[in-house]
Amino acid sequence: MGNNLDRDSKYVNIENFDLSWYFNIEGIKMSDEEMKYINPLAKAYSSKMWEKYISHRHHHFEQLDSEDKLPPLAKMDYNWLDDLGNGIYEDFSNYLLKSINYNQQDTVLAFWLKDYAVETEWRFFIKHWSEFLFDQGAILINISSEQILMFCSNGTLLKGINSLN
Repeated sequence: MGNNLDRDSKYVNIENFDLSWYFNIEGIKMSDEEMKYINPLAKAYSSKMWEKYISHRHHHFEQLDSEDKLPPLAKMDYNWLDDLGNGIYEDFSNYLLKSINYNQQDTVLAFWLKDYAVETEWRFFIKHWSEFLFDQGAILINISSEQILMFCSNGTLLKGINSLN
């Protein structure tokens, strides 16, 4: 990703990540093999990436306004919260595959707050989106792509072009 941080200052162990419970909920718990695809960012690195791509002023993406770095975002025609609430995960996975032009191996950053993010692969996010998206939503940055995805707490999915690349 073009940074000067070493691995020890970029990531934290999943056991030390405050939001690790997202990936350990009974019934949707990931296997140890799958957990290898979840790389929690250290708070300092997460904050640095948030400020680079999202905002210097706000800590949560639903507080963003026109003075922040995100471009205008277009509403997409899918409500992910409906599938989450009904336990229907495959429909939204298929929608993401068809609607979002990412390469399967692309690295994405999933942010919940300025200091809380993980790095994973797009294909893994698609497969396990329900472990990343809770009532508070998330924002997804694909640094190698032009697209940004915002999963709002009301189930709205927004997409935009990252003009910062």
